[in-house]
Amino acid sequence: MVAAILSEQHGSDCPDLSKVARLLRLHPRSLQRSLSKKGTTFSGIVDRVRRTQALDLITATDLSFSHIAAALGMHEQSSLTRAVRRWFDTSPTRLRRAAQEPKGHSPLIDP
Repeated sequence: MVAAILSEQHGSDCPDLSKVARLLRLHPRSLQRSLSKKGTTFSGIVDRVRRTQALDLITATDLSFSHIAAALGMHEQSSLTRAVRRWFDTSPTRLRRAAQEPKGHSPLIDP
């Protein structure tokens, strides 16, 4: 449920634990405890949602990387570059190029 809410937030609408908790009619600390019981954290979910959105935007659109960074709520393109390196061990440019290669020739993208 938290991931679904975060997926709907775009751009400068930064992921906010209090806002998500309010939408779920929970106290922020209750949400944190609930997530902890499930073996995750709010920041972990935010990271996974951003990873999925980044992969989609980089590989399925021709948006500039600065626009993608803004769409993900990142303040600078360099933040996107660092995140993509952490998530996929490559640059956004190489990730996009790999996605454009014929099927079966794209070792960078995990299904």
